[in-house]
Amino acid sequence: MKKCVAVLATVLLVTVLFSCGKDYGENDLNNENIVDTLESDKTTITLGIIDIHPSFEIDYTMQYVSMFNRENAYYEIEVTKYTGDDLQRLRTELMNGRGPDLIYSFYFEDSVFMPLMDRGLLVDLWAYIDADPDINREDYFQNILHAMQSPNGSLQIVANQFAIPTIISIPEIIDSSDSFTTSRFLDLMRNALDTGVTYPMGEFITGSELLIFTINHIDMGIIDLVGGVSDFESKAFYDLLELASIMPAEYALTPDSSLSARMINGDQLFRGDNISNPYIIAKYEALLREFTILGFPSDEGGTLGAVMMANIGINANSSYQDAAWSFVRMYLLSVSNTEIYSGLPLRIDLFDEHVTDAKRGVKVGWILKDGGFEIEMPPLTVKGAEQLREVVENVSFISRPNDTIANIIMEELPSFLEGNRTVVEVARVIQNRVQIYLHERS
Repeated sequence: MKKCVAVLATVLLVTVLFSCGKDYGENDLNNENIVDTLESDKTTITLGIIDIHPSFEIDYTMQYVSMFNRENAYYEIEVTKYTGDDLQRLRTELMNGRGPDLIYSFYFEDSVFMPLMDRGLLVDLWAYIDADPDINREDYFQNILHAMQSPNGSLQIVANQFAIPTIISIPEIIDSSDSFTTSRFLDLMRNALDTGVTYPMGEFITGSELLIFTINHIDMGIIDLVGGVSDFESKAFYDLLELASIMPAEYALTPDSSLSARMINGDQLFRGDNISNPYIIAKYEALLREFTILGFPSDEGGTLGAVMMANIGINANSSYQDAAWSFVRMYLLSVSNTEIYSGLPLRIDLFDEHVTDAKRGVKVGWILKDGGFEIEMPPLTVKGAEQLREVVENVSFISRPNDTIANIIMEELPSFLEGNRTVVEVARVIQNRVQIYLHERS
């Protein structure tokens, strides 16, 4: 339910902005009767784009920039792209009270966003959301929206789409996420490898990749990015290192049996995937018929996290925060969000539209290749749609992989896998390097 009380100053400022500029309400976002204002009369606000992702993901936000510049009568956006060494410069500028008015990264860029969020250098968007006449918290998946908050309850970064990385299996192997504990996952993997199963996670995941996959998406108490501490000298990480050492170091050739046959025969236990659209569920309905979406193991059982896409925040030192919000809100309206590039919509109405399309079989005709077999992608079933909705509503945290930490692990891992260091020795080296990085980042 929308809050009845909002900060008076914010309400007044937002009201003034909407009344003097173009209001991108749901009824008139595409209205072409726009005030004809010379560009020279507009005030420029700046958007910093972290340009380390494929070009089509940058194009996604540039569509919004074009729309804003075309339709807003009083403001225009100037874009600056940051890549490579520019990221450090961007971070330094923002930490020192300068930098662009808006910061955007398709995938969450930890090295830039986290230090800003830790210091409250991005605007808390809750006040704007609650004061906006066209936006309600209830329009979005509440569990994911609230998982995006900082520990102090502020919403400094917002995104409009997400994917859910997960491990998938079949009921014959593990029938529910409740029993998918870390210890059971490791035991099943060890037992499979001990009995001659070469690729228990599938032919496209090596030991080192499983280790990084696990570190990135499972909260095992090894990394605390918010607190700036790590504990790689722990039994949990020792177990992961030993698991990586007995798993394959290279990919396999494409198997000649189907995924369902491999799982039923015990030749494969799990498969990692990324649920980014309803057709992922339809795919497993075709390949496995019955399957379990487990999330990632934890001490309490399987947990589900979301990777957010199209992340954007407002510089707390910007002189044009209200104008910047008039751009951010475009991401959150249903009519401006019909083309989702890589993920599931955060808006429930758009999510339901995507599910309805999949149930109608809009993209039927896709061919799945599985172990030498070809299967036509079927429409999503009602059961599959319900399963997807349940998975989305059970997301409990935001997964924010850290490339720097992953690179440190990958650089040091070969010394252990090649027998030059023990588990304890390589863990100590990784711990020291990661802790230095976390200290420098703080």
